[in-house]
Amino acid sequence: MATAHRTGQDVQQYAASSPNADQAQINRLEAPAHKFLGDCSRILVFTADGQTLFARSCQVLALVTTCYSSLCAGPRCRAQAAQSISQGSSTLQASPAEMQRIQSLFGAREDALKTGIVLQNKRYEVHRHHPEGPDPLVYGRTMVGDPEFSEGAAVHMLASPQAGRSIISVVTYEMPNISARIVSQLVQFAHTALSSL
Repeated sequence: MATAHRTGQDVQQYAASSPNADQAQINRLEAPAHKFLGDCSRILVFTADGQTLFARSCQVLALVTTCYSSLCAGPRCRAQAAQSISQGSSTLQASPAEMQRIQSLFGAREDALKTGIVLQNKRYEVHRHHPEGPDPLVYGRTMVGDPEFSEGAAVHMLASPQAGRSIISVVTYEMPNISARIVSQLVQFAHTALSSL
């Protein structure tokens, strides 16, 4: 996928408010989210008490990135991208029950394997469960249909000593993106953008 440098105005074209998050915080997380997690289809960041800090459905990012690349930089293409963005919301919302279930993944391994990662009523089978250590992680993939078109999900928990709370990040990603690459980018994002929250 081609990447392009965008101005603040370009980012505002597709940025949508995350529920319960202040705009300054959203703006501060937007650039690192794009830098580290630009290939993800969804990003959700929330606190252990259920406060959403950042949420995006990022298929829109791929469209904008492609349209602003040197391969297709015409005004007509940018106008089509802006229209697609305005027609489809780029905000991802998770219910308090989903956030609670996601947090529970860091408990017993057997329970995580049984319940899987569920985000927006889509289930991802857990195939890696690492709930301890400096970077607790749980990740997996959908197991329906052709493996070439499966979707992955990864969950990372970062303890924020400054705020005295944990911050949970969830991403989903589609082929050709694989867990080995996306999980390391998720950890980098958490340590770069979330450690000071």
